[in-house]
Amino acid sequence: MRYKWIIPRVDSGKRKLLETELGIEPLLAHILVQRGIDSPDEAMRFLNPSLEHLYPPELMGDMERAVSIILNCAANNGRIVIYGDYDVDGITSSAVLYETLMEIGVDAGVFIPDRIKEGYGLTRKAVNRCLSLYKPDLIITVDCGIRAMDVIADLKAQGIKVIVTDHHIPADELPPADAILNPKLKDCMYPYKELSGVGIVYKLASFILRDERRFLDLTTLGTVADVVPLLGENRVIVRYGLEAVSNSRRPGITALMEEARLASVSVRSIGFVIGPRLNAAGRLSSAMDAFELLTSQDLFQARKIARLLDSRNADRQKIQEDMFQEALSQAERQAQEGATVLVVCSDNWHPGVVGIIASKLVERFSRPSIAIALDSGVGRGSGRSLGDFDITKAVSAVSYLLEGFGGHKGAAGLSIRSENVEKFFNEINDYALRHKDKMVPSLRIDGRLRLDMLSFNLLEDFERLAPFGEGNERPLFLFQDLSVKGGVRRMARGAVKFWVTDGRLSIPVVGFGFGEGIEEISSAPKIDIVAAPVLNSFNGWQEPQLELRDWRKSI
Repeated sequence: MRYKWIIPRVDSGKRKLLETELGIEPLLAHILVQRGIDSPDEAMRFLNPSLEHLYPPELMGDMERAVSIILNCAANNGRIVIYGDYDVDGITSSAVLYETLMEIGVDAGVFIPDRIKEGYGLTRKAVNRCLSLYKPDLIITVDCGIRAMDVIADLKAQGIKVIVTDHHIPADELPPADAILNPKLKDCMYPYKELSGVGIVYKLASFILRDERRFLDLTTLGTVADVVPLLGENRVIVRYGLEAVSNSRRPGITALMEEARLASVSVRSIGFVIGPRLNAAGRLSSAMDAFELLTSQDLFQARKIARLLDSRNADRQKIQEDMFQEALSQAERQAQEGATVLVVCSDNWHPGVVGIIASKLVERFSRPSIAIALDSGVGRGSGRSLGDFDITKAVSAVSYLLEGFGGHKGAAGLSIRSENVEKFFNEINDYALRHKDKMVPSLRIDGRLRLDMLSFNLLEDFERLAPFGEGNERPLFLFQDLSVKGGVRRMARGAVKFWVTDGRLSIPVVGFGFGEGIEEISSAPKIDIVAAPVLNSFNGWQEPQLELRDWRKSI
């Protein structure tokens, strides 16, 4: 068992109310109430998301002021530059704002920092290059800038106007920008707080163009790739946006789907197929390649760039696999010696891939992990956590050993001198040992089911809860006292498949991300599994299937 299993109790009165008022099946009502969607009106909006449910953009603080600044700068022939980020959220944000400004007659410049040489956000090195290239009168940041107090103060001292659009949590002190669009500001009255960076730019574009259907394709790519909760406005955007991406006439998206051999897209294919290709540009070279792909008007050019990104993604996968094998040998040794936090490093690693390596180590060893790429005596690292353990707090506790750090509860970035790595490993493990009880991840289970309850109607009912993703996972159920038929078969990309039976019915089970030890499931007399029931379609044939999340021997 990899998780602590939790089955919350459900208020039967609220469940019955949803059944009666909405005319829905008891199990669907049960799932909604368990997820906190317990009023008929809220449940109706959840099951039937509409663009009419989106909030007016002008509710966001500084929205009207930001638009006024943009229009005044354009009217006076001022030079506007969009300052973006190198991940999918930042790239799509840059593309949406660029095309919005082009539509109102503004030929804006676009600047995205070099991930390796300049780092994230408004670093002085990157800003100086931006100023040298464009000599802007107005800089509009997208997906960054909310904590760049000193750099923005310097820009203001030079007479440059600054608009910040960012979805990250602000510090107590705000940058002295001319306008800030961020629903997480304490005094911002905007009702929904969890928009992605591109979600905020989408609201700005909607306000300027008065069109909520424009840019649903790009906004969905950035929203899904940035793993924000697929609830509230994000749910509406992605519900409509998945169709917009699948049917997009945008040459860049068409070329990406052709290269990836996708006939349509889902949250999963954006996260695991399209997103990594767009991210590969910023990881290994320039994120501007991905920006040019998404804004290209020429299918021939778009196909050329899509092939380039596909090649870079393949390079990234090869680099990642080589790095992971080296990291694995270090991590196995540390795990055997009882390390609570794994800290792996090498001077042969690419800094653009260390976050992926840390994530894979967490998945393999169920421990917080930090991977560090060393270069000329200085390392750039990325950490990932699990459970309720706050990786950034842990890093902060030993920050005197670091050159710099930042992040949030689940992920942290840091820079460190190579001579301090060993001491850092020892001290962060001392800290983590005192907080080890927070490292057990929990799995919220929607209820108990039997195999004979998995009807086609039930599985189709579950699809009313889609799109599934962060904050809105597929319904998970506990299936008890099952037997495994045959052995466990390993498939491509780390997947496993086997069959379970209750003595009368048999059903296939697939699992992803399971390492060594899953084969033990075959020898257990009886097992309990936590799985998501899905309707698997293949060559026109449909069958119920279970997607495994965890298992244990039956008691």
